[in-house]
Amino acid sequence: MAKIGNIYLIGPMGSGKTAGGRELARRLNRRFVDTDSWIEKKAGASVADVFAKKGEKAFRALERQAVAKVSKTNNQVIALGGGAPCQPEIRRAVSRTGLTVRLTCRQAALWKRLASERGKRPLLQAKTAREAKARFAALLRGREAVYPKGDLRVSTTRLNARHAAERIAKVLARRVA
Repeated sequence: MAKIGNIYLIGPMGSGKTAGGRELARRLNRRFVDTDSWIEKKAGASVADVFAKKGEKAFRALERQAVAKVSKTNNQVIALGGGAPCQPEIRRAVSRTGLTVRLTCRQAALWKRLASERGKRPLLQAKTAREAKARFAALLRGREAVYPKGDLRVSTTRLNARHAAERIAKVLARRVA
């Protein structure tokens, strides 16, 4: 593949950035980095614990640190947290060091993927599933206005990780051909 720098996967939680990204990195013989995992290692706590103990502001600062650090290395597939691209500093770092693949997915499919993980997802914490689902819909609407479109777009609505990676690889190959 031609020199395209890093490949940043962006999209809402549940769109397949981590699972698809791991598979894509394997296919392209690139290193895979998940910024949420980087944050967990640095903080010595899960993302949910960072949110609970230090708050979202502290988490977003760690997110900026993660992107600043990992973007210094080239030839990687990097899965960004769902809210990371909403931060202008992160968008600038990403645009300087690679290209973005925006993973899209229908809201109903996202919710189906995430419903069993509500306890692990700080922004989905709610007393009831109905309240969590409403919060999720509002989060998606709110981020849509500030979310970058991405250099490339791939829908993962009906795709598992392997098929998503295949589709992304094909789109990337057309882009750099």
